Amino acid sequence: MSGATEEGVTVWRVPLRNMFSWRVWDDEFLVYNTASGQTHHLNFLAGEALRSLEAEPASASELVCRLADQFEIAQDSPPLQTIDRLIREFDELGLIAPSTS
Repeated sequence: MSGATEEGVTVWRVPLRNMFSWRVWDDEFLVYNTASGQTHHLNFLAGEALRSLEAEPASASELVCRLADQFEIAQDSPPLQTIDRLIREFDELGLIAPSTS
């Protein structure tokens, strides 16, 4: 993705300064953000969502599509209805930021 967005749609990315160190156990993730020095404990959905944004920037709706395909579930399934809140939390924690390019 080149960073192009539809008007009014925010594309989220992991900032280049954030270098993550991952530890994964079954359905739990620990991610250490070297930029902030903070470690975050994430559930399975949050971990996979953050890894997806680390691999390639996406809007909330694109992220829902990716995760629905990955987990073979409906885009309107209850877990994926939490993506907007999850993105806000990631943004507040400094794990992601709106794309500027």
